Amino acid sequence: MKKLRLFVAINLPAEIRGVLVAVQHQLRHLPYTVKWVEERNFHLTLAFLGEVEETRLPTLENALGQALHGFTAFNLSLSQIGAFPHLRQPRVLWVGLSGNTKKANLLSQQIHKALSEQGFTLDNKPFRPHLTLGRVKSRKVEDYRAQKLIAENDLEQIAAQQAALLGHPFSVDKVELMQSELTPQGPIYSVLKTYPC
Repeated sequence: MKKLRLFVAINLPAEIRGVLVAVQHQLRHLPYTVKWVEERNFHLTLAFLGEVEETRLPTLENALGQALHGFTAFNLSLSQIGAFPHLRQPRVLWVGLSGNTKKANLLSQQIHKALSEQGFTLDNKPFRPHLTLGRVKSRKVEDYRAQKLIAENDLEQIAAQQAALLGHPFSVDKVELMQSELTPQGPIYSVLKTYPC
């Protein structure tokens, strides 16, 4: 039986994707080898389902429609640059979100609840509204102390400088069911269904 790798997301306007690319360029001199997210792939994940049997797609689409019924458009804004687990030892570089994050959180909760009730297994990590810029693969500097000092200073300095670049608001007026196809060149995302808010 064919399986599809699926997630539910808010895709971003072109202007916001452009701002995120500019932030990536500011971070490229850091002492890390980073796998950067491609511009076309920036999104806010609301729920990650992983592998789902294709025959379950109609059930999934109906459950999503019910979960999203009655939601109205809302605004989010780009906020600070950050890293998981933290700036001093980054594994994932990201841009946080501000604005109506409570509504985004509620949206994620509603989706999780509706899909779980239909027997779908989801990634249950706490929802932290962020946009991934890249994943740190390795350090470029062998001396750990030197690397830590450079990275700590650079990331904190860049995070402070980026305040002017960030703060861009955007409207969330749709949620999309996405398919992810993993390839050697990186993931290819495609929209399976759009749910207007």
